[in-house]
Amino acid sequence: TQSSVSSGINAEYGGEDGVKGPKGEPGGCGCAAGCGGRQCTQNVLVLHSGGSGEIQCPDQWTSLWMGYSFFAVTTDGATVQQDPAAAGSCLEHFQPTPLLSCDGENEECSGDFISDKTVWWAIEASDAPESPISDVSTIQRYVSRCNVCLGPSRLETKHSWGTEAPSCSPGYEVMWSGYSNFVDLLPRKDDDDQNMRPGIPSTSPATCRETTSSPSFLECDGREGQCTVIKGTTNEDRPTDRGRCVVCTRASHRSNRRRK
Repeated sequence: TQSSVSSGINAEYGGEDGVKGPKGEPGGCGCAAGCGGRQCTQNVLVLHSGGSGEIQCPDQWTSLWMGYSFFAVTTDGATVQQDPAAAGSCLEHFQPTPLLSCDGENEECSGDFISDKTVWWAIEASDAPESPISDVSTIQRYVSRCNVCLGPSRLETKHSWGTEAPSCSPGYEVMWSGYSNFVDLLPRKDDDDQNMRPGIPSTSPATCRETTSSPSFLECDGREGQCTVIKGTTNEDRPTDRGRCVVCTRASHRSNRRRK
């Protein structure tokens, strides 16, 4: 860096430029120079605790915000499903119907919009009520917590399509391994449309679950203002001959998966 010393009349009044200052001290090695294996690109990973406690980001990853695990919203027969590994699946505040209705012609938005249904990740709680819950503070107790993390390494998700976990690509190391699940994770009822709904991209880390169990969900009815816990299946209820997968991080950014 260089400094300058003003001379003569102030520049604001048309004076001469000051003399050049001494040369600055050498700066630290930045990502643009590629020193130390640094990467200029930043990557987002969202972790869900499956519980009411906070979940911490992996080493070398920084928390952007913590929130509540949001999965999908359904209105007018259309379902918008969030990628659980993307920032949109972690809302800082919990509301059973976290949406506004906006009129593009009049440029006005209203909070009177009522969606048909919202779906949240629920905590694994043995005392979860089977009947609908209407008190918001009580409902919030059963919503999983999440953390949006910013890190230096691009993540790679690989599926083996077999019972053996695949290997990471050269230059990458295992962050975690699990079981492939890249189809629709939304809970279904007997009267649900049997057509396949949008799933999660197979490149998403969320498609590699560490267990074969399916998560529990909290399904909120926007018109009635009530939410119901839909419990997931346990490991014993699911076949163990499912495809394996692995989520990898660059070797130079190897870190612990996460800390609860």
